[in-house]
Amino acid sequence: MAGYFAFRTDDERRLMRRVGAVLAVAAVAFLAYGPSLGNAFTWDDHACIVGNPFLRNPQNALRLFGLDRGDHSAMLNGARPVWILFAMGDMGLWGDAPFGHHLISLLLHIVNALLVAAMARSGGASGGAPLLAALGFAAHPLAVEGVCNITFRADLLV
Repeated sequence: MAGYFAFRTDDERRLMRRVGAVLAVAAVAFLAYGPSLGNAFTWDDHACIVGNPFLRNPQNALRLFGLDRGDHSAMLNGARPVWILFAMGDMGLWGDAPFGHHLISLLLHIVNALLVAAMARSGGASGGAPLLAALGFAAHPLAVEGVCNITFRADLLV
């Protein structure tokens, strides 16, 4: 086994470390929040997602940005267009099956944890500090509402 790694170039070793770090962050996030994949829709999800006819019509995406030049009365003031686009996409992909909605939230959380590592590195952190920051973020219970409650996914998109 040692001979296998002895022939690696520095670039290959660096790439392998980065892939390992990404997999570690994904594994920690999955261990912390993976059980949410089996959850049903909860509380506000029923009114804001499942029972929201606006999300079921893909043509409504144009309304978010005023591109349809039609009546915008279906949109409330303070709408969150990115969240609504994600919710529309989820409805198109997964329909009323909560697994897919939860999966997208978990994947967004993993991406955010990796962005924490990138920000730490760009801020001057070196060695294992960026990975440690990402692992801490991936497992932190403060994200539970955004990851496990689909209606609060906006927290993951900020």
